[in-house]
Amino acid sequence: MGKKDLLALILIKTGALHLLHKCRLAFKKELPVLTYHRILETQAPENYPYDPEVIDATVESFDKQMQLVKKYYNPISIKDLERHLEGKAKLPQNPILITFDDGFNDNYHNAYPILKKHNIPATIFIATEYIGGKQSFWFEHLSRIIMTSTNTQFSIAEINYNRELSEHYTQRREVYNECVEILKYIDKSTCSNIMSKLEKDHPLEQNENINKMSRPLTWEQCIEMSNNNITIASHGTSHTILTQLSDDELKQELLSSKNIIEEKTQKPVISLSFPNGQHADFDKRVIKALTKQGYKIYFSYLHGN
Repeated sequence: MGKKDLLALILIKTGALHLLHKCRLAFKKELPVLTYHRILETQAPENYPYDPEVIDATVESFDKQMQLVKKYYNPISIKDLERHLEGKAKLPQNPILITFDDGFNDNYHNAYPILKKHNIPATIFIATEYIGGKQSFWFEHLSRIIMTSTNTQFSIAEINYNRELSEHYTQRREVYNECVEILKYIDKSTCSNIMSKLEKDHPLEQNENINKMSRPLTWEQCIEMSNNNITIASHGTSHTILTQLSDDELKQELLSSKNIIEEKTQKPVISLSFPNGQHADFDKRVIKALTKQGYKIYFSYLHGN
């Protein structure tokens, strides 16, 4: 059981969650947003080559969390929020938004059935370049390269990075964490070239079972969910941090993502979740570009924002 699951269990068993909820409502009106990435059964670290930090709950834990959401809150959709912000409708008492970032296919296989069971609307922010493909997101791919490489050295000349790769899981996780934090803040073209070189230097085993552990959604899955209470929204095109893009690249990143989602789902796209979602990942220039392309609601990964 992971730390998040353990904390949730303690809060549920002791009744502290209900008390915390009542205290928050008494002192502050707010719209909580629960953000998930993956709903997946946890595995022994040595058997899981991808990033465990994006696994936010097991299926059982997510089901219990949604039961609590239904008990204490009134889940709303992005459309409900838009109508409220435009002054066309009021939000219900104790509203809450359920969201997912990236677009992993376990959102469809594991989260979607639970959301349907409890009749809870949700929003999935997808990086459209990956949808329908067989290769996972670049940061997941980087994790697999580092965690499964048979080489004893790991080097990226472009960023002057060189580390030993030991057999220990924690050491390799350290290498991954260092690299992903650097690569996410370099330009898209350079990052793509680096990933291509790493694939050549550290050939991956062609194992379909491993491949299936980290796959994006398909468009068929997105369309089905879009027709059943799930809003499909933008997480950009390539999961590139938006502040790292030039004006032209930023326009294309936002417009391409919006257009293809609208084309596939036949529904307007008005919201976006910032890739990475930290203070350095959006600014006035990005907000201006979003507004110009027709986005109305944006989400960061910062508490209270």
